[in-house]
Amino acid sequence: MIRTLIVDDDFRVAGVHADFVGEVPGFVVAGVAHTASTGRPEHEYSWRG
Repeated sequence: MIRTLIVDDDFRVAGVHADFVGEVPGFVVAGVAHTASTGRPEHEYSWRG
């Protein structure tokens, strides 16, 4: 499964995107956020290779 985070400032549009992603085989909605800061806290942006 590919976990997908939906981020959109318009709650109606976010819902449409979440519904669409939920219908695509192999994808699942991991969460819905309405701002980038609530969607991905800053500490999660640091990548270590």
